[in-house]
Amino acid sequence: MDPPEKPKGNLRTGFTTGTSAAAASVAAVLSIINQKKTESVDVLLPKKSRITININSCEFEKNKAHCSVIKDAGDDPDVTHGAEIIVNIELTNEIGEIEIDGGEGVGRVTKPGLGLEIGSAAINPTPKKMILENV
Repeated sequence: MDPPEKPKGNLRTGFTTGTSAAAASVAAVLSIINQKKTESVDVLLPKKSRITININSCEFEKNKAHCSVIKDAGDDPDVTHGAEIIVNIELTNEIGEIEIDGGEGVGRVTKPGLGLEIGSAAINPTPKKMILENV
């Protein structure tokens, strides 16, 4: 099977799985605060530029929300292109504390070498930082 042909001209840019998770996280928090569905959010990227991301789905209650983004890898042949990245947020009484954990589809660290604690969700430092900075 031949590889796909490279599109002519400039490649269409997309956004990472981490950016998707950050956007869904912001949407979930805003939906709880505003008690209404969030349709799009601006996300601050690591190089300090911003991108507007559309929210695929968003359900909320008084203290929790469930929002998702459809990952768009642009013209990058990324296997996660089109994946639904889902975030569940729940407010607690721990003021100023944000706990991030992986859900279904997120692996667990089993060996040293990634700079992440063994047994923790395999969420790399840059996406984790993006989520914290944006939320």
